Amino acid sequence: MNDFPSHIHSWAQSDRYAISKNFVNNGLNLFEPETYLMNPQFPHFWEVPNKESITSVDFPIHDYIPAVFMKVTGIDSPWVVRLYNLLYSFLGLFFLYKLALFYLKNEIKALFILIFAATSPVFLFYQNSFIPSIPSLANAIIGVYFYAKYSANNKNKNFNLALLFGTIAGLSRTTFIIPLIAILCVEFVQIISRKSSLKPKFIPVLISFFTLFGYYIYNKYLRSLYGSSFLDTLMNADDIESFITKIKLSIDSWGTQYFSSFHYSILTALVISSILFYLFKRQKKTVELQKFNFYIIILILGNIFFLIAMAHQFILHDYYFLDSFYLPFVLLLISLLSFVPNPNVKWAKISFALLILAIGFVFAKNGVNSQRERYTYKFWEEGEFVIENYQMAEEALISLGYEKDAKVLIFESFAPNLPFLVMDRKGFTITANRISTINKALNWDYDVIVIQNEQFVSTILPTYPGIINKMTKIWGNDRITICKLKENNLSFNSFFELDKKKALIQSYVNIANRDTSSWQNTVRTILGDSSSAILIKSKNGPVFSRQTSNFFKTEKTVFFEGKFKLPKTHNTTITISVSNQKGENLYYKIKDLKNLIPTNKKWNTMRLWLNIPVINEEFLEFKLYINNRSKSTIYLDDLSIRLFETSD
Repeated sequence: MNDFPSHIHSWAQSDRYAISKNFVNNGLNLFEPETYLMNPQFPHFWEVPNKESITSVDFPIHDYIPAVFMKVTGIDSPWVVRLYNLLYSFLGLFFLYKLALFYLKNEIKALFILIFAATSPVFLFYQNSFIPSIPSLANAIIGVYFYAKYSANNKNKNFNLALLFGTIAGLSRTTFIIPLIAILCVEFVQIISRKSSLKPKFIPVLISFFTLFGYYIYNKYLRSLYGSSFLDTLMNADDIESFITKIKLSIDSWGTQYFSSFHYSILTALVISSILFYLFKRQKKTVELQKFNFYIIILILGNIFFLIAMAHQFILHDYYFLDSFYLPFVLLLISLLSFVPNPNVKWAKISFALLILAIGFVFAKNGVNSQRERYTYKFWEEGEFVIENYQMAEEALISLGYEKDAKVLIFESFAPNLPFLVMDRKGFTITANRISTINKALNWDYDVIVIQNEQFVSTILPTYPGIINKMTKIWGNDRITICKLKENNLSFNSFFELDKKKALIQSYVNIANRDTSSWQNTVRTILGDSSSAILIKSKNGPVFSRQTSNFFKTEKTVFFEGKFKLPKTHNTTITISVSNQKGENLYYKIKDLKNLIPTNKKWNTMRLWLNIPVINEEFLEFKLYINNRSKSTIYLDDLSIRLFETSD
C-alpha cells in the first residue's frame, strides 16, 4: 500500500503520483500541474529543455485532492494516493450495487453484479493505484445511477446530478465523456419524441459543455507553452487488417486480465440463460429498462469508435479497458440478468443465494491469485531496482551537500518520472542513446549527473564510449554513479574503479589462455592476418558456467567484457542466468548484441554490467552463454567475466 509504482505500468502511475507531489510543492496551484521532468516527452520527445516542469494533463482533480491532504498533514507517502483511489473505488462499487438493485429489484442479483465487477483483475490492480481511471470510472457509474433515477421519476435534480458526475468523469479522463454523451443522446431522442422537455436541461447541459470545452482549450494552451508528459494524439491502426491484428494482440496480452476465465464462463452461461428466458418467458420490459438498453447500445458504439481511434494503446495498456469497455460490459451484465426471473419461493431464494455466494467465492479467490501474481517480483522487472538505486542516489546527494533545488540529469528510459519521484528532485532525463542528443543534454542547465551503472553500460556506452571522458565521478558504488560535467582521461576500468575490486569468481579466455574448466565451445581459428580468434559458426557459442553454494544470498555484480567481430547481418545474443537444481531460472537476462556492438565487420569491445538481486537458495548454477541464432560467422577474443560482492 505504501510502495512506489514499480510493477505493471509504473511509467503512467509515476507520472500521476509526480503531479500530486508537485501540487504540494507549488502551493496547491490547481491550474499549473507539474511533474518532475523539465524536458517533457511531447512534442519533442524529451529533446528540448524547459525552465519549468509544468505539463498539460486531463483535469487533475484526482491528483489534487490527495495533494491537499499531503499539504495539510505533511504526509506525502504513496499510501495517500493509493488510499484515495481505493476509497473512491468503493464509492463507485456502492453506486453500481444501487444501480443494479434499481433495475433488477433483487439484492442477490445486485450482489452478483457487484462481485463480478469488483473481482476483475484489472480493476483490482488499479483499485489502489495512482492513475485516475478508477475514480473517473466511479464518477461515471454515479452519473449513470442518477440518470436511471431520473428516468424513473423525471426529477431534474437527478438529471443535473447525472450531468455533474458525468462531467467530472470526462474532465479527469477524457474517455469518460462517452458515457456523458450517451446520456445526452438518449435524452435527445426523448426530447424529439416529445417524451421529455428541453427547457430545464438546456442551461445545465450548456454549463457542462463549456466546462469541458473550456478546460480542453486551457489544456491546449498549457501544451503549447510547456509541452506535456501525456499523449494527446490518435493511435489508430493503418488499415482493417492492422486493426484486427491489434485487437488480437490486445486480447492475447490482457484478455484474462480484463476478466478471469471463470468470469467468461459465467458470462457465457448467463448469456445462454438470458436468451432462453427471453424466448420462452417473454417478459415485458419496463420503459426504464428499455431506455437503459438503448443507453448501453450507444455507450458500446461510442467505445468502439474510441477503440478504432486508439487501437495501438490497447495493446500496451490494460487500463484502457477500464477507460472504455469495462462500464458497458458491466451494464450489459445488468441487462442480461434482467431477463432471468427473480426467485419467488423460499427454497429458490436460498438456492439462488448459495449459488451466487459460491460463484463469488471463486471470483474472489481468482482475484487474489491474479493480484499475487501481478505484485510478485519478476527478475525482468526494473522498477524495484530503479527505486532502490535512486534512494541510494538521494542519500548520496544529501551527503555531498546538494540542496533540494539542485537539478539532476539522468540517463533513463524506464518510467522517466520515477527516479525524480524517489529523489523528490526536478531535472532532465535522456531517453535516447544518440550522441547528438546526449551532447545537447550535457549542456543543459543542471547541477549533477546520476547514472545507473547497469543501464548506462548496456545502453549508453555502446553508442557513445567517449562519454565517460566527459564526466568526472564524485561518488559511486556498484549500482549508482554520481558525476559532474568535467573532462577526464580515465579508462573504463579506472572510471568505475574495477581495478580496485576483488573478484569472487573470475575467468578469462582467449586463444592463448583457454580456461576449459569453466568455458566450453571455444573453438580456435586462424584469421587472414595469421592471428587467431574464437570462431562461432553454429548456433551455440562459448558457455561459461559455475556451480555455487550460498553464493547469491547476497547481491552480486557481474561484469563481462569481450572483443567481437560481427557481420552486418546476424542474430547474436548473450544470456546470463542463475538457475536452481530443478532447472528453474531465478534470474535471467538476454542481451541482443545488435544493441551493444556496431556491425561494422571490425573488432569492437562489448561490456555488460549486471546487478543480480539476492536469491535465497543454496545450490545454484551461474551461466553465461552466447547464441548465434542465425549461424553467421562470428569471431570473439579476450572474453572476461568477473563476479563481485555488490558494494553499497
